[in-house]
Amino acid sequence: MSRRYVGLFFGFLLVPAILSGGGKSDRQFRLTLSSSLYRGVFDTVYVNNYTPTDYSALPGTKASQSLSLQGAGGTGISFSVVYYLTKCLGIRFSAGSSHFGIKGENSPYEMVLKYRSMMPPDYQPRDITHEYTLPWGRTEGKLKTLFATAGLEFRHEFSRILQASVSVCPGLYRVWGEFSPLGYTKFWLGGHSVLFVFNNLVYLKIPASLRPGLNLGAELTVGLGSRLFLWFRGGYDLVGRIGKVPTVDRAVDYTYGSPVQNEDLADISSTLALKKLRLSPSAVFVGAGLGIGF
Repeated sequence: MSRRYVGLFFGFLLVPAILSGGGKSDRQFRLTLSSSLYRGVFDTVYVNNYTPTDYSALPGTKASQSLSLQGAGGTGISFSVVYYLTKCLGIRFSAGSSHFGIKGENSPYEMVLKYRSMMPPDYQPRDITHEYTLPWGRTEGKLKTLFATAGLEFRHEFSRILQASVSVCPGLYRVWGEFSPLGYTKFWLGGHSVLFVFNNLVYLKIPASLRPGLNLGAELTVGLGSRLFLWFRGGYDLVGRIGKVPTVDRAVDYTYGSPVQNEDLADISSTLALKKLRLSPSAVFVGAGLGIGF
């Protein structure tokens, strides 16, 4: 969303508040604590093409894979303070955290191994091409955020008990997470040019980044007494796209699940030559909480 449209939205909120000329609310401050259900709305593909390294590999040796990364469900918690300039217009400050899943169905992992074989009985060199695919499981992962926002809230009172409001709050979002599994293959030729192939599942971390965002929300408030109230809120966190190169966290054997030794992780990372993950961690949410006004 451009700055121009954000400015127009703020102006749209200010006009009815100014025209209403409403006097001071009997509850100028509102403090709320809430929990929410989140769902990521992103849908992207992480493509990784690399060349398995081995002293006997010939040109044309390659591996390719595309991991689907789609937003899934999660939870969050937030704390908000609203100061009402009039009965209709308030300034809203919020801070909190959320985490929601990453999922996706994946196509097979594809491998082409080209090498020179010298097998008995004649031990004459022959160029061999070994192609195969491995069925690949679902993508699993999680995105986590910490956020702080500040903006405007426009409120309408249906009665002293029932009220509704909408808000628009720019802010900053710190985003990090993890996803898996990415494929990694290592091979070599044993005695009599026998081919040995070892496949691994690689688990990746998404380094933290700070991104601008915009929190858009709508809220319904039900009074429980002179100060307490119950509220329900739904909205959308529009967060700027991240562009980070994932890092290798750990790896396990594809067949047996045994962990790869730590000293091999650097080699795995170097061989994979991972590309940037480009993803917008935007999400929708619905939540409820308790508040107090004074």
